[in-house]
This record gives sequence, C-alpha cells and structure tokens, in this order.
Amino acid sequence: MNLDDSLRDKVASNGAFEETAQLAQGIKFALRRGKNWELLPPESKEALEQIASSIAMVLTGDPNEAKHWNRIAIYARVRDKALTTLESSVAQAARTRVNLFDPAPRAPRPMIEDTDATS
Repeated sequence: MNLDDSLRDKVASNGAFEETAQLAQGIKFALRRGKNWELLPPESKEALEQIASSIAMVLTGDPNEAKHWNRIAIYARVRDKALTTLESSVAQAARTRVNLFDPAPRAPRPMIEDTDATS
C-alpha cells in the first residue's frame, strides 16, 4: 500500500483532516469554557481532549469505526485509573505527612548549636 492509499483509507475512517481538526478544536474550545476546567488535573484535561478528537472522527469519518469508540472508552478508563492512583497517593501522603509537591524528600537538618551558650 502506498502513501496515497494510506491517506485515502485514513480519510474514509477518520474524515478529512481539516474538517476533523476544525470540529475537534471546536469541541475542545467548548470544554475549556466549562466552569470546572481549571480545577481539573492535567490527566483529566488530556483525557477529555483526546476524547474530543475521537468524537470529531466519529462525526466526520466512519461513525461505525470501532477504533473511535474504543479510544473514547480507553481515554475515559485511563483517566479513571490516573485519578484512582492520585487519590491513593494523596491518602498515603496524608498518612505519612509527605509533601506531594516536594520533588524529593529532604533529610531533616541538624540542629545548630548555640556557640554563645557554651562559652
């Protein structure tokens, strides 16, 4: 199969790139206008954007293409797993009082002795 054949197959399955891209960007714009968008963690934002791209492919390409629907389900599940992992990490941190935002735990600093008190 040559490149032209591959592109023809892609258009039949996914829709014309320009049309799909325009619709996907419109959906993503609508997502970013949601009042909770800024509250979402990066994993949730990315999952929603990937789902938006897949929805655009359903609406501009072959709506019965299983891979589009599978991608929607996969990104929803990946986001769910990421959230579960994050919740587990937060719970563990709360139990051990670890700062999740500190890139590397530091050893406690030794107490500095007061040299004036010993003279």
